Parts: sequence; C-alpha cells; structure tokens
Amino acid sequence: MSSVFSRVKSDFKTSENIRTELVSFVVSVFAFLSHVCFLLLFAFLDVKEMFYFNIVSVIFFGILFFTFKKESYLTRYILCTIEVIFHQIAADYYIGVPSSFHYYLLLMALIGSLALENNKKTSIFFGILCSAVFLGIELFMSDMTPVYILPAKTLKIIKAVNISLSLFVVVIIGYTFIVTVGKAEEKAQRQFERANNLLTNILPSHIISRLKKSSGNSNLSDYYQNVAIIVVDIVNFTKYSTQLEPKALVGILDELFSRFDTLLLEYHVEKIKSHGDTYVAAAGMPYVQKETYSNTAQLALRMNEVMNEFNKAHESSFQLRIGIHCGPVIAGVIGQRKFTYDLWGSTATFAYRMNTTDIPG
Repeated sequence: MSSVFSRVKSDFKTSENIRTELVSFVVSVFAFLSHVCFLLLFAFLDVKEMFYFNIVSVIFFGILFFTFKKESYLTRYILCTIEVIFHQIAADYYIGVPSSFHYYLLLMALIGSLALENNKKTSIFFGILCSAVFLGIELFMSDMTPVYILPAKTLKIIKAVNISLSLFVVVIIGYTFIVTVGKAEEKAQRQFERANNLLTNILPSHIISRLKKSSGNSNLSDYYQNVAIIVVDIVNFTKYSTQLEPKALVGILDELFSRFDTLLLEYHVEKIKSHGDTYVAAAGMPYVQKETYSNTAQLALRMNEVMNEFNKAHESSFQLRIGIHCGPVIAGVIGQRKFTYDLWGSTATFAYRMNTTDIPG
C-alpha cells in the first residue's frame, strides 16, 4: 500500500505521470473506502443481501487497489464498471431508488471519458452503457416498492451522502485532471523551448523561421552580395591530436571554440560551422551592416588575443591561421536530415585558401 502511495506522490513531484494512472488511483482509493463504508451501512440497516454483496465488493476493490498498476487500467475500469452497474441496481432494488445509489453510474461514465484516453471507442461504449442504465433505473424502478422499507429521513441522509460523495469525487478527478494537464503543458513548453534553443544553436534564426514554414522542404538558399567570411584553424593541430587523449583533445576545442562563440555575439558575426579544428563564420547575412567588414577584421584580431590568453593559461603554444575574404556567396540548407547551413561560391573558396596559405598567428 505504501509503495502505491509513494509512487503516485513521486509522480506528482517529478511530473512523470499520466492522467490515466492518477485518475485510476483516485478511483481505486475511493471505491475501496466507499465500499467499506457501505458494508458498515448495510450491516447497520440489516440489509443482509447488500451486506454480503459489499463483502465481495470490498475484497474485489481491495485486490485492485493493493495491486494497482497503470498498465492494466483498461481491464480494471471494465471490471469496476460492471461491478458498479450491478451494485447500484441491487442497492436501488433493495432499499429504493430515492437512495440515489445509481448516481455513481454517472461518475463511472465521467471516469471513462477521462481515463480511457487511448481507448476512445471503449470510453464511448461504457459512457453510453452507464447513462442508459442510469436512465433505466430512473424510468422503470422509481415506482417499484423496495424490498426493505426505510424511514424517509434515513433515505434522505443516504441520498445526500451518495450525491455528496459523487460530487466530491468529480471535484477530485477534475483537480487531478487539471494538475496533470497543467504539468504536461509545462513539460511540453520546456521541451519546445529546449528544442528551439538547440535549433537556434545549429541554424541561423532567419533560416529556422523559413524551415518551420517550408512544409518539409529543406532546400532553402539565398544569394548575398556583400558577405565577409572568416575561416580559422589551429596550426598543426592534427599532429597534436595524435599525442593527446580524447577528452583533452575535445576539451581544448570546446573551450577555445566556446570563447569564439562569445566573441561572435559581440561583433554580430554568424557562426556557420566548425569541423575538426576549423571554425567558420560570416558577417553580412541576412543583412549588411556598415561595420560588417571592420567587425570581421576586429574579430580576427580578438581571436588571436583569445588564443594567446588560452596558451598562457594552459602553458601551451597553439597558433591560429585566419583567412578572410569578402564578396558574394550562396548560402543555404540542403538535405532532409541533420541539416547543415553552409556557404558556396568563389568568395568562400578564396577564404579557405587564404586560411591555408597565410602565416601562423
């Protein structure tokens, strides 16, 4: 029993729950406790048939509650609904329709609509069944003389209790529904923001907007007249890579390129990609600014400063080669998976050649 409560409590805290599990849990608790109360009630009223009926019901719901598992909710709901239908018909037959036991049928119809989220046809079927039985009791059993004639005051008290309990469970289920849906929406929003942030770190924002509207067509390209391309790599890093452990190698590139990423924000330059020890960025896309070329040149100088600071901090002697060229380029995204934003044209080719032929530092 404690494990059931602790799991559901943990679900509420961590939001790792589903509406079905929590609604089923609430219903299981209510059904078990309410049938214990009905057992005592019918014993007090000396309604023997319903007393024995409730002994079976208490055992039945006790087993369902203490073996509560979310995987079997559909089977449990069907069994519970069948029990409730026969139980309420029997209760109204023995002590009269004014006792309002049949109102629990409406509760079962509501539970089906909330709990059977993956079984819509079953939910509709049992919703109609419970409603039909409720209507049948109202129409055909209201004028029947019950087996046990109880005082009018006693019937009113039982009726008030039954309706109150039904409304109480409706409120509890409604609250559970609101909480789980609210948590699901918050989780979905966090996941959306996280995915959006990841996408922003992969592709330029103007490309992301167009991809979202492209209906699956990822072949997006643009022509830009005045773009400054900067290509940076670490001199002889391939030789160093054979002497370094994997973690140390990746750590160096991660720290250095992360510092470069910070510089790009300061100089309004767009990172295009990094591959191996090469870092590529461009300015003037999608909008050309007056400082496009000067910003790119200043960025290159700052990158060398960052490299010197890195060497001083780590007692290393790395050097950069930086190639810059300006002119027209074609930029875009190709492919259907693992999108890559890239640049093409003689300007990009020349920038790469500048990078490979210039003097280290």
